[in-house]
Amino acid sequence: MTQPLDETPQARAIGWFAVALAGGALGFTVIGWLAGDWLIDLPWAPTIGLRIEFRFDGLAALYSFLATGIGLLVFAYSTGYMPRHLEHEARPAGEARRFWAWMVVFMRAMVGLAASHDLVLMFLFFDLTAVASEGTRFLGAFS
Repeated sequence: MTQPLDETPQARAIGWFAVALAGGALGFTVIGWLAGDWLIDLPWAPTIGLRIEFRFDGLAALYSFLATGIGLLVFAYSTGYMPRHLEHEARPAGEARRFWAWMVVFMRAMVGLAASHDLVLMFLFFDLTAVASEGTRFLGAFS
C-alpha cells in the first residue's frame, strides 16, 4: 500500500481543524437548544424594512442538529478519505484545503438557512448552500 500524497502533518491538521469546527458547531447547537427559543433581530436596511432575524426554535434546532451532526461525521470520514481520493485521481494536494473551506461554508450556510427568520436571509443562505455545493468543481475548472 502506498502512502497518500497529502499525508503531511499540516494537511492532516487542516482536516482535523475542520472536524473540530464541526464539533464546536454541534456543541453550540446543543447549547442553543438547551437555552430555549431565542431570537436575534437587528436592523439591516431600515429604510426599506429589511432586518436580520435569526430564530432558534425547535425546528431550527432539529435542522441544525442534522447539518452539524452529519457534517461532523462527514468531516471525520473525509480526513482519512480525501488524501487517498486525491492520490487515486492524481489531483493536486492543494485541493484538499479548498474542499475543507467549502465544506465549512456549506455547513454554516445550512445552519443559517435553518435559523433564518427572514425571507431575504433564507434566500441568501439557500443560494450560499448551492454555491458551496458547486464551489470545488467551479474553482477546479480554473486551476
